[in-house]
Amino acid sequence: MTGKQIETAKRALPGFWEPKNARQRRQEKELACREMINSCLVYGSARYDFYNPATGEFGRYAEDYVKSLGKKTVIRLYNEQVSDFSEAVVKHGVYTDGEGCSYNACIWKDEQ
Repeated sequence: MTGKQIETAKRALPGFWEPKNARQRRQEKELACREMINSCLVYGSARYDFYNPATGEFGRYAEDYVKSLGKKTVIRLYNEQVSDFSEAVVKHGVYTDGEGCSYNACIWKDEQ
């Protein structure tokens, strides 16, 4: 899913203060997991590691998602995001904040 697709799916869910059923809560968690995967892919360093398919190890950013969604689901989401991400372009250093931190951006195929 692209960033726009994730945002559209999130907007389709009940609002923050509105009650959600179990399916909606799970969908919300899966969307958050996809966002985290994308963030890790955009920055692409060991510091932002999510999952290493070669070793089967999950990084610290994946731990909560593995606990709540399960390994199989997280690996499926990771594989789907990596596939979609292969069509994206990462722009480095698009913004630098007041503390000197530099940020990257992801331009998805459907946004080019």
